[in-house]
Amino acid sequence: MKIIADRVHLDPKNVFGMVWGEHGSGSVIPWHLVQVAGQGLDDYCVSNGLPLFDKEALLEDVKQAGLAIFKRKLNTNHGIAASVFRLIRAINIDEHSVLPVGVLMRGEYGISNIVLNVPR
Repeated sequence: MKIIADRVHLDPKNVFGMVWGEHGSGSVIPWHLVQVAGQGLDDYCVSNGLPLFDKEALLEDVKQAGLAIFKRKLNTNHGIAASVFRLIRAINIDEHSVLPVGVLMRGEYGISNIVLNVPR
Protein backbone atom coordinates (compact mmCIF):
# COMPACT_ATOMS: atom_id res chain seq x y z
CA MET A 1 0.00 0.00 0.00
CA LYS A 2 2.90 2.33 0.73
CA ILE A 3 4.46 1.75 -2.69
CA ILE A 4 1.21 2.67 -4.44
CA ALA A 5 0.61 5.64 -2.12
CA ASP A 6 4.07 7.02 -2.80
CA ARG A 7 3.52 6.84 -6.55
CA VAL A 8 0.11 8.56 -6.45
CA HIS A 9 1.24 11.07 -3.79
CA LEU A 10 -1.27 10.06 -1.11
CA ASP A 11 -1.10 8.91 2.48
CA PRO A 12 -1.02 5.07 2.60
CA LYS A 13 -4.22 5.15 4.67
CA ASN A 14 -5.98 6.03 1.39
CA VAL A 15 -4.83 2.80 -0.27
CA PHE A 16 -6.20 -0.68 0.33
CA GLY A 17 -4.75 -3.89 -0.99
CA MET A 18 -3.55 -7.33 0.02
CA VAL A 19 -0.72 -9.65 -0.85
CA TRP A 20 -1.74 -13.29 -0.73
CA GLY A 21 0.51 -16.30 -0.41
CA GLU A 22 3.93 -16.61 1.09
CA HIS A 23 6.44 -13.79 1.27
CA GLY A 24 8.44 -14.29 -1.89
CA SER A 25 8.11 -15.75 -5.35
CA GLY A 26 4.68 -17.23 -4.65
CA SER A 27 3.11 -13.92 -3.62
CA VAL A 28 0.11 -12.67 -5.58
CA ILE A 29 -1.87 -9.46 -5.48
CA PRO A 30 -5.62 -9.78 -6.06
CA TRP A 31 -5.85 -6.67 -8.23
CA HIS A 32 -9.62 -6.49 -8.08
CA LEU A 33 -9.28 -5.68 -4.37
CA VAL A 34 -6.74 -2.85 -4.74
CA GLN A 35 -8.36 0.52 -4.18
CA VAL A 36 -7.10 4.08 -4.00
CA ALA A 37 -9.44 6.57 -2.30
CA GLY A 38 -12.30 4.11 -2.78
CA GLN A 39 -11.71 3.57 -6.50
CA GLY A 40 -10.11 0.66 -8.29
CA LEU A 41 -6.41 1.26 -8.96
CA ASP A 42 -6.77 1.72 -12.72
CA ASP A 43 -9.91 3.87 -12.34
CA TYR A 44 -8.13 6.14 -9.87
CA CYS A 45 -5.18 6.59 -12.21
CA VAL A 46 -7.38 7.33 -15.23
CA SER A 47 -9.61 9.80 -13.36
CA ASN A 48 -6.57 11.65 -11.99
CA GLY A 49 -4.47 11.72 -15.17
CA LEU A 50 -1.87 9.33 -13.80
CA PRO A 51 -0.15 6.58 -15.76
CA LEU A 52 -1.49 3.08 -15.15
CA PHE A 53 0.64 0.83 -12.98
CA ASP A 54 2.60 -2.00 -14.54
CA LYS A 55 1.12 -4.64 -12.27
CA GLU A 56 3.89 -7.20 -12.81
CA ALA A 57 6.50 -4.56 -11.96
CA LEU A 58 4.51 -3.46 -8.90
CA LEU A 59 4.30 -7.05 -7.64
CA GLU A 60 8.06 -7.41 -8.15
CA ASP A 61 8.61 -4.15 -6.20
CA VAL A 62 6.54 -5.55 -3.33
CA LYS A 63 8.58 -8.76 -3.32
CA GLN A 64 11.85 -6.81 -3.42
CA ALA A 65 10.74 -4.53 -0.55
CA GLY A 66 10.31 -7.56 1.70
CA LEU A 67 13.66 -8.95 0.59
CA ALA A 68 15.37 -5.59 1.25
CA ILE A 69 13.99 -5.50 4.80
CA PHE A 70 15.22 -9.02 5.41
CA LYS A 71 18.69 -8.25 4.03
CA ARG A 72 19.07 -5.17 6.26
CA LYS A 73 17.74 -6.74 9.45
CA LEU A 74 18.30 -10.47 8.77
CA ASN A 75 14.72 -11.03 9.90
CA THR A 76 11.23 -9.69 9.44
CA ASN A 77 10.05 -9.93 13.05
CA HIS A 78 8.66 -6.37 13.15
CA GLY A 79 6.22 -7.16 10.36
CA ILE A 80 5.18 -10.36 12.12
CA ALA A 81 4.76 -8.57 15.46
CA ALA A 82 2.75 -5.77 13.82
CA SER A 83 0.50 -8.34 12.13
CA VAL A 84 -0.08 -10.26 15.36
CA PHE A 85 -0.84 -6.99 17.17
CA ARG A 86 -3.32 -6.06 14.43
CA LEU A 87 -5.09 -9.43 14.71
CA ILE A 88 -5.25 -9.26 18.52
CA ARG A 89 -6.67 -5.74 18.39
CA ALA A 90 -9.29 -6.75 15.81
CA ILE A 91 -10.39 -9.71 17.95
CA ASN A 92 -10.16 -7.91 21.30
CA ILE A 93 -12.44 -5.02 20.34
CA ASP A 94 -14.53 -7.12 17.94
CA GLU A 95 -13.85 -4.84 14.97
CA HIS A 96 -15.65 -7.00 12.40
CA SER A 97 -12.59 -6.53 10.17
CA VAL A 98 -11.51 -8.64 7.22
CA LEU A 99 -7.76 -9.30 7.34
CA PRO A 100 -5.42 -11.54 5.34
CA VAL A 101 -4.35 -14.49 7.48
CA GLY A 102 -2.67 -17.80 6.75
CA VAL A 103 -5.17 -20.65 6.81
CA LEU A 104 -5.23 -24.25 5.66
CA MET A 105 -7.32 -24.28 2.50
CA ARG A 106 -10.07 -26.92 2.48
CA GLY A 107 -11.57 -26.47 -0.96
CA GLU A 108 -11.88 -22.67 -0.97
CA TYR A 109 -10.99 -21.21 -4.37
CA GLY A 110 -10.60 -24.82 -5.53
CA ILE A 111 -7.46 -25.22 -3.38
CA SER A 112 -6.92 -27.88 -0.71
CA ASN A 113 -4.21 -28.92 1.74
CA ILE A 114 -2.05 -25.82 1.44
CA VAL A 115 -1.76 -22.80 3.70
CA LEU A 116 -2.35 -19.44 2.01
CA ASN A 117 -2.94 -15.92 3.23
CA VAL A 118 -6.54 -15.15 2.33
CA PRO A 119 -9.13 -12.69 3.64
CA ARG A 120 -10.81 -13.80 6.86
